[in-house]
Amino acid sequence: MNELPQCCGKEMSVKMETVRFMEIECQTCRDVVYLKKESKVRPEMLDD
Repeated sequence: MNELPQCCGKEMSVKMETVRFMEIECQTCRDVVYLKKESKVRPEMLDD
């Protein structure tokens, strides 16, 4: 991901990041957006 979304005229900041999603929050109005990351690796079972 190259750029973070903008809100209230400022770039939002990453609040939390997981393997599949990013939680991004506006520091001014506290709006939160969730962005899904693109997966290039095929899922595989770790234990059966």
